[in-house]
Amino acid sequence: YSMDAIPMVRDFFDCRLMLPLSAYVGFVASLSFVLQLPARHRRSGLIAMALLAVSFLPASNILFPVGTVVGERLMYVPSAGYCLAVVVVLHA
Repeated sequence: YSMDAIPMVRDFFDCRLMLPLSAYVGFVASLSFVLQLPARHRRSGLIAMALLAVSFLPASNILFPVGTVVGERLMYVPSAGYCLAVVVVLHA
């Protein structure tokens, strides 16, 4: 990708906002599910969700523009948090 290869979202009613919106709603739903787990699984679930969110936040262009497209090199550590969360849910 090069500069301006993917046009920026400039309007709130752009249909490309549905995917990030559904991802944020899914994250909040997953967080509420983790908070309802038994106490012995809740801590590991919260660690998994924190690993996913905290490592994704700097690369997400939400706080400040990163200047790069979110690719596999930026999603390696958040995917480890996702895999850990899946294991916690399957183990609970």
